[in-house]
Amino acid sequence: MPLTKRSSWQVQWAVWKALFHRSLDTKIGDHFLGPLWVITEPLVHIATLTIIFKFIRERGDYQGIPFVAFFAAGILPFFIFQHTVNKALRAMRQNQQLFSYRQVKPLDVIVVMTYVELFVYVLIALILMWVGAWFFNIDGIPHLPLEVVLIFILLCLFSIGSGLFCAVLGARWEDASTLIIQMPLRLLYFMSGILIPMQSLPQHLHKYMLWNPLLHAIEQIRAHTFDGYIAAGTSISYLALCTVANLFIGLTYFSMNRSRLLLLR
Repeated sequence: MPLTKRSSWQVQWAVWKALFHRSLDTKIGDHFLGPLWVITEPLVHIATLTIIFKFIRERGDYQGIPFVAFFAAGILPFFIFQHTVNKALRAMRQNQQLFSYRQVKPLDVIVVMTYVELFVYVLIALILMWVGAWFFNIDGIPHLPLEVVLIFILLCLFSIGSGLFCAVLGARWEDASTLIIQMPLRLLYFMSGILIPMQSLPQHLHKYMLWNPLLHAIEQIRAHTFDGYIAAGTSISYLALCTVANLFIGLTYFSMNRSRLLLLR
């Protein structure tokens, strides 16, 4: 039987598919409770912070949105970015053996890794939307779903740009890069409007917070998910501009170091 020559797109799709299954298996682990833990971990995080804020705040909502829904709409997008960056730091060394195959490129690893994070957290978001519709009388479908999809696409592209930059840092300075990246990530957790909306913070902080594209992504997701939510000062256009710039910087830095990444030991 004669062998059929595959097109370049078919080869690329086969590579992405194989990397997707490999990345998903790595995230889930070998234990049979792995899939359950991947879904349960962020849910426990959301439940714990919801209980804490329930005791701290007299009101249990923001702009009429229950805190659990408000928090989930902020933390899940942030997790996509955070986990992509953290995994990118170790991605080149952990996948070095795969680069011996001519079809597998370092860029493929970062792209597929981001898609796996998106896949997992969108699945969790769907579960939370069902729970919200059932227990909190929240509309299970976003107010403007197409805009929400667009924001998540921009967020993933922004994460890829950051992941490419961090992949080079992690490959060249393995230990130091982790310490350097973790501090800004922790700061971004509190400066991206995840727990408290920007409008509830002092006015003089707004001009500094609005430089953060993750704040724009999270606030715009809320504005297009919950009808009536006001995301003053943020915009999708700013997020798109930052995404293009971040992707360009990440791709440029990654391309400049591509040969070095393939020769890691």
